[in-house]
Amino acid sequence: MMDVQEMGKIIRRVRKERGFRLEDLADENISPATISNIERGVPHVNHERAMYLLEKLNLELKDLPKLIMGEKRKFDEYLYYLKSADIKREIGDIQGALEKLDSLQLSDDHPLAPMLFYLKGKCHKDLQNFNRAKRNLYKAIQLTSQQSDHTNIEAVSFLELAICEYFQNDLDNALKFTESGIDAFQHDGERQDAWYLLQANKGLYLERMGRIGSAMKVVEDNWDDLSKMENVQVKLVFYWLRSELNYRLEMDEEASRYAMEGLELARINRKFSSTHSLSTVLGSVYLRQGELDKAEDSFMNALGCIGKLESKESIANIYIRLGSLYKLKDQHDQAAQALEKAIQTGKEYNDIPRLTSAYIAMGELLLFKGQQREAVEYFNEALHFATKHNLKKREHRALYGLASSWKGIDEQEFQKCMMSMHELQGQLRQTERVFFDEVD
Repeated sequence: MMDVQEMGKIIRRVRKERGFRLEDLADENISPATISNIERGVPHVNHERAMYLLEKLNLELKDLPKLIMGEKRKFDEYLYYLKSADIKREIGDIQGALEKLDSLQLSDDHPLAPMLFYLKGKCHKDLQNFNRAKRNLYKAIQLTSQQSDHTNIEAVSFLELAICEYFQNDLDNALKFTESGIDAFQHDGERQDAWYLLQANKGLYLERMGRIGSAMKVVEDNWDDLSKMENVQVKLVFYWLRSELNYRLEMDEEASRYAMEGLELARINRKFSSTHSLSTVLGSVYLRQGELDKAEDSFMNALGCIGKLESKESIANIYIRLGSLYKLKDQHDQAAQALEKAIQTGKEYNDIPRLTSAYIAMGELLLFKGQQREAVEYFNEALHFATKHNLKKREHRALYGLASSWKGIDEQEFQKCMMSMHELQGQLRQTERVFFDEVD
């Protein structure tokens, strides 16, 4: 017996091709609602009504299998070109991918239309056309709400929206969209690898926001599933998170262990971005333990990866930690050079959290050298970015640095900073323990 959903798809396509509205085919024997039910494959529709609709469209039941096969061939062809366009995007031919996607004329009610807009959104995101990217991704989400989403296009569209917000330094929205993607995810649907990517990104955004306890909970909730993660890069993100968060919590033994385990996995799979980030953590652990030679060796390993990185958005961090190393070694000129490099790369890649940290670190170096007035400029820059982007812990550190800079020089400015710090602590105590949860 013919599948009612397949028959409905054919009837809908033929009706649209001939320019008929539902009302144009309706009469005293069949209503627009019944026609809509037939097209959607609603199982309880009267068989005689379906036959009557076929007759009105001059279609014969015996011709439907042939039409269905033709429809399937078209579907498979569109699917091939969509997947081919995504491959083009992955290998760097983004314009070629967009040209192919733009050439596919799919109506909004086509089952592949959500995927089309999702892929367009990814392409525009890669080109940093974030407004276009978001428009296409919102469209993909809207269209999935009108059909069953076993494809998980809604979930991955939220994932990409979050990445757009992250690159625009809106961590609150990045986290919000990621959580929407987690809520929308269908565990019996396609794109199962996206589940762990959503989880990893949630951990990353929480870490960037300084919510260390919340980020660690995400890691612990997913740690037992490491063997299920097919994407090695996602698995390495969890290793980095676990090592970095343990470092920030001053649990050096655990931080070192997970960094070393992750480095071995990165080495085997030649994942230089993870080698870079994990070497940075390992060097930071050695730095805190006073093993300065090992710290410098690890940092040099991290620096050695920079030329092999596809994305350099996060490299400011290694220069910040190198600055700390040289400061401890009383090599203040080299510390200043490293921190200026951190500021430069933070600006170049619009990495606001690390740019803010770099300004703070430079201010603290100048304070350490007794150059209080020179330090003010850097703490003011840090305060500007921290306030604008809701980076509360960094805002507190910038205010503390400013207060230290003005102490003994300008009592009015000193008291102003102290009052701002007091107000900030009051605000933070009213939120979800952000102040106490943040650890640098």
